[in-house]
Amino acid sequence: MPGGGGTPDLAMGGGGDAAPPANCGGGGAEITAVPPCANAGMATTVDVPRGCAPTVDGTLHASEWSDGACFVAGNGGGALTIRMKYAGDALYLAASGDPTCGCGMPFHFDPDGGMTLEGDEFLVILADDPFGADGDRSDFVAQNGKFTMGSAPAGIVTAGPPNMPAPVRSEWKIPLADLGITPGQAHTFRFAVNHAGQTWPATLQLAQSSNFSSTPATWGQVLSSTSWK
Repeated sequence: MPGGGGTPDLAMGGGGDAAPPANCGGGGAEITAVPPCANAGMATTVDVPRGCAPTVDGTLHASEWSDGACFVAGNGGGALTIRMKYAGDALYLAASGDPTCGCGMPFHFDPDGGMTLEGDEFLVILADDPFGADGDRSDFVAQNGKFTMGSAPAGIVTAGPPNMPAPVRSEWKIPLADLGITPGQAHTFRFAVNHAGQTWPATLQLAQSSNFSSTPATWGQVLSSTSWK
């Protein structure tokens, strides 16, 4: 059943062009799960901080992800812990959780932050028991008020360990432009995720007999109080 979200870390700042990204140093030992959230709650909005730029190779390191906003999709078996930040001209995301269903996990994106399916929305679906290093990824795009198989915007990278890892985990790099973001300008996009009924936000309304949502009004909001610079 749907569960709670989390309370993101906040970052304050002004506008301007994107700052040159600093790469995350060292790496250190591999971790098999995203660093846990210090606080958990029922947030439906995430304020994304600027952080270091991780290497998106599917191998998690604490030094790469501890500086990201943290929130949780769900509160039971299959709950996903998610970290999110930006660096330079890209949004970075990491997620991990226990595989439970042998099913797809739809990550929902609505660049213009609207309330209905207007044609810019897209889904990136990763398996919770992937064989491939891309998470056995499939993409869907909104057309004529519904989702159909297609290609998400170019430049989106997903990576994770292959051969049915436990926990299942992934790293992402998404160009800010693919989310309608211009560094230095305030912008809010919508985001949601579902893993076997464990959702962020908890208010996510799933389509009938489906594991994804066609109602962006029920998705969460993602913003940057530093105007993505």
